[in-house]
Amino acid sequence: YARYLLYIGQIKAVQLEYSDSHSKLMQAIRKAPQAPTVALGFKLAATKLAIIVELLMGGIPERSMFMQKELKEQLRPYYALTQAVRTGDLNEFKEQTQKHEELFKKDKTLTLINRLRYNVIKTGLRDIN
Repeated sequence: YARYLLYIGQIKAVQLEYSDSHSKLMQAIRKAPQAPTVALGFKLAATKLAIIVELLMGGIPERSMFMQKELKEQLRPYYALTQAVRTGDLNEFKEQTQKHEELFKKDKTLTLINRLRYNVIKTGLRDIN
C-alpha cells in the first residue's frame, strides 16, 4: 500500500496537485517499514519527491528531513537545492541543478525541479522588496 501511495503522489505532482501529492507522499513515508536498514531505496525515493513537492507548494522542508542518519548523504544535493530556493539565489539554483542533473534525471525529479525556478525567482523578488 505504501508503494501505491508513492505512485499516486508522483502522479499528483506531475498533474500540479501539490497538496494532494504531498499528503500521499507523507503517508507513504509513514507507512514504510520503520527499521533503519529496511526499504531504504523506497524511503529515499519518497523523501526526495516529498522535498521537491513541498518546495513547489512554497514551503521549506524541515531540516530533520535531511538529517536522517541513513539518508543524509543521498539527500545532500536536495538540501543544496532547498538552500538555493530558500535564499532566492537563481545562480546557485542553476549551478546546483546543472551539477546534479544526472542524479535528478535518474530520480525522475528533474521536470519538477525545473518548475521550482519560478519559486526561486519569486523568493528573490520578495527579498528585494
